[in-house]
Amino acid sequence: MKRAWAIAKKDFRQALRNHYFIGIFLLAIVVSFGLRQFLFMPEANLKEDEAILAVRFMVSMAFFTPIGMVGAMTVPLLMVEEKERETLRFLLVSPASISDVLIGKTIVGVVVGMIIGVIAIAIVGELESLLSVMVLLVLLISSALCTGVGLLSSAFFKTALQSNTWSGIPLLVFLGGLLGDAVPPETVMAEALKLLPSHSASALLAASLGTHLPADAMLGHCIYLGIWIAAIYALTLRLYWHD
Repeated sequence: MKRAWAIAKKDFRQALRNHYFIGIFLLAIVVSFGLRQFLFMPEANLKEDEAILAVRFMVSMAFFTPIGMVGAMTVPLLMVEEKERETLRFLLVSPASISDVLIGKTIVGVVVGMIIGVIAIAIVGELESLLSVMVLLVLLISSALCTGVGLLSSAFFKTALQSNTWSGIPLLVFLGGLLGDAVPPETVMAEALKLLPSHSASALLAASLGTHLPADAMLGHCIYLGIWIAAIYALTLRLYWHD
């Protein structure tokens, strides 16, 4: 674990030196402020059920967009740069293993994702919710999920150009799950979108912010997310182990 922390510290310094997170922080602020203004527009005359869905969708977008960008776009870039500079090879002939490398990258993605998530929630107007253990748990799970998606996609990229070009696709798929309750219910598209793990993360976020959700439904979403996260990291480890 010490080797994983050492790799994480190296990546933090590299990301700060290259200003990787500045754009995402600015995006989080702009998106959150924009959605906050929309949520409090007096002319937005919506029915009660429509208003609930609108608020949930907007808060989820403010919450998950920057987290998704950190995990799906910045984290794979950190991994791909190791390949381009051939530092990954040097790491693997050192006492560090591929597991240590992946854990180190995961620490970076989760920590930065949680920080950005806190900022987004605070700007949207849910600052008091940050005192909730449930909100922090959703932050942790969501950041781990997004980071896992990014690490998995990085296994297929050889250059930073490939990463920058294609890493947006997993992000769009991830954000598609937030539309699960926004499209017409009981349609094929609605049911398909609800299968994405981001839909479960969005449901847990809504529950942690006060929306009623039965305990068995919350447990089901947690188990579903746990299965996805375990499968993503296991597949990522397998791909890099045989690379």
